[in-house]
Amino acid sequence: ERREYVEAFGAFLAQHPQQWEAARITGHTDVRGGDRINDALSSARAKTVNDALVASGVDAPKLSSRGMGSRDPVDPANNAIAWQRNRRVEIEFGGVEDAERFSDEINKIDRKFFP
Repeated sequence: ERREYVEAFGAFLAQHPQQWEAARITGHTDVRGGDRINDALSSARAKTVNDALVASGVDAPKLSSRGMGSRDPVDPANNAIAWQRNRRVEIEFGGVEDAERFSDEINKIDRKFFP
């Protein structure tokens, strides 16, 4: 459902590889289901984003992905709102040349898709 966003994000990263050295993509799930299922689901979620970024032109060796299952919730509640918030992918960047500029550019993409 976020394919266009990920493609735009990937295009930006591919066009500006000198602005960052590496990115770690981490998938998360909500608390429903067991650890085995959630670990597999979160790993698949992160890999899907990783693969979409590579398809957008990002250099694959600069990316790594992993799943955290439900172990790192942003919302500890056990309700539909928390479940939705906890099903997510986070991307951490390393070696960012100019963090303020990099963040500004990413925020422009975010505002385009999430006004």
